Amino acid sequence: MLKYFWQIASVSIAAQLSIFPLALLYFHQFPNYFLIANMLVVPLASIIIYCGMLVLLVSPVNFIAVAASKLLVSMIYLLNSSIRFIESLPFSSIKAIHITTFEMFIIYAIMITIGIFIISKKSLFLKLTFVLAIILASVISVNNFSSHRQKKLVVYNINKSTAIDLISGTNISF
Repeated sequence: MLKYFWQIASVSIAAQLSIFPLALLYFHQFPNYFLIANMLVVPLASIIIYCGMLVLLVSPVNFIAVAASKLLVSMIYLLNSSIRFIESLPFSSIKAIHITTFEMFIIYAIMITIGIFIISKKSLFLKLTFVLAIILASVISVNNFSSHRQKKLVVYNINKSTAIDLISGTNISF
């Protein structure tokens, strides 16, 4: 049983590491409890898949199909309830993380150079990681500085109406 949970944890961490820069870029948040969630989701999702196949197999026999369908619906409800519960926990995710595509590529480059350093133990890759981290910090600083100094007037055409945003630094008036 311990080996099974270790496998789920290993796959979850690897998956989260590989997609977190993309998740930051597109969803602007990071799930803090992903490991706990995956410990519940992976086994439940596996059961749901098998139960769904069972429903398909027994569909010609109506009373068995109805029972299997009720089991499937219950499992899906349990899965959704588990996810909602984890999402409701305090600090379940870090939100409002906005990165650019360039920053995403730098984060991936940092991850790759750290991985190569761990495998090869060559200090060149550690130095390269630090250089990339400095570049990332510089790009983020320049973006923050620019957003604090911005002044914009944005006009929208919405259903035969007009909406206007006045942007001054990080303050927006609609």
